[in-house]
Amino acid sequence: MKKDIENIVKSEGEKNNQNIQNFEEQLKAELHKIKDEDYTKFETGTEKAYEGLDQFNIKLERLGTELEYFQNLANGFDEEHITMGCKALHEKMSINYTSMRGLWDHIKLTLTKFNEIYNLPFAEANTDTIEDTYRDLNKKFGLIRNVKDFPVSKTFKGILNTWPGFIQNLNNIKEKYFNPRHWDMLVKEVQKPDFDFKNAKMSVREVWDLQMEKYQEAVDDIFERSKQEYKMDTALDKYEEYYKTIEFG
Repeated sequence: MKKDIENIVKSEGEKNNQNIQNFEEQLKAELHKIKDEDYTKFETGTEKAYEGLDQFNIKLERLGTELEYFQNLANGFDEEHITMGCKALHEKMSINYTSMRGLWDHIKLTLTKFNEIYNLPFAEANTDTIEDTYRDLNKKFGLIRNVKDFPVSKTFKGILNTWPGFIQNLNNIKEKYFNPRHWDMLVKEVQKPDFDFKNAKMSVREVWDLQMEKYQEAVDDIFERSKQEYKMDTALDKYEEYYKTIEFG
C-alpha cells in the first residue's frame, strides 16, 4: 500500500513538473510575442496603444493566477525551485508592461505639451521657456527603462531629437537682427515663397511647418548674414551719431 502511494505521488509529481515546464514555455512564447504587438509601434497612437496594453494586463493577471496555482502545487511536493523560471518570466513581462505603459503616458504628455507650443502665437513664444519644457520632457524620457529597443521608443526619440534644432532656429528668427529682408530670403530658401511672415497672428506651428532643418546649412548662412549685417548697421549708426556731435570750424 505504501509503495502504491509513493508511486502515485511520484507520478503526480512528474505530471506536475511537466505541466510547469509547459507553462514556462508558454510564458517564453508570450514574452517573445511582445515585440510584435501594436503598442510597441509609435504609429499605433495612444488610444489604440492603451487598448492593447489593457488587454495585455488582463492576460498578465490570468498568467499570474496560473503561476500561483503551479507554485502552490510545487510547494506541496517540496519543489518550489521548479517554478523559479516561470516566476522570472512573469516578472519580466510585468516590468515590460509597466515600462511600456509609462512610455505611452509620457508620449501622451509630450505630444500635449508640443501641441501647446505649436499653438502659441509666434510673437509671444519664449524660446527659453520652450527649451526648459523640452529639456524636462527629454530628461524624463531618459529615465524610462526596459523599452529602448522597441520601435515606439526609437521613433519617439527621433521626434525629440528634432526639437533642439527647431528651438535654435526659432530663437534666431526672433532675434532683433532678423528683419523682413532676411525673412524673405528664408522663405525662398525653404521653398515657401508665399509664406506670410508679416501675419501678426502667425503661430509657432506655421514656423515649424517651414521645415527649416531640411535646408539647415543654407538657413544658418542666412542667420549668420543677418548677424553680420546688424553689426555693420549698428557700427554705421554709431559713426553717424559720433560725427553729428563734432563741430567743424
